[in-house]
Amino acid sequence: MSDETSAKNFTDQECVNVIKEIRKTGDKIMYDYRTAADDFVDQGIAIGEARGEARGEARGEARGKANTILLFLKASYGRVPKSTTTAVRAITDLKVLEKLTILAAKCETLEEFIKALKKFETTAKKPKEQASR
Repeated sequence: MSDETSAKNFTDQECVNVIKEIRKTGDKIMYDYRTAADDFVDQGIAIGEARGEARGEARGEARGKANTILLFLKASYGRVPKSTTTAVRAITDLKVLEKLTILAAKCETLEEFIKALKKFETTAKKPKEQASR
């Protein structure tokens, strides 16, 4: 019996059933593919959210430390110049902010703090300036 002869023996309904089965299999393959792709997307979203949270936490911690420094200065010396407030709030390096917090608590005058702050600003700018050359 040849393939051509056996094909003629299928009823229309049998052909429809075979086509439906092929479509089901294809749909399952596409579903599995979409599921794998969705998993990758979900992982990417989770990684992005974790990175965003970490950045947000670091920014919040830096703001908190900057506010602590400014509170020390205000409590000790009264009014703090806007330029000093701006300079302190611009610092994002937590280690530098910790050093400045200690300095703000210990310095004798506001001028002493401002002088030290300028040194920290100069030190922080040097690597950026060299990298841009």
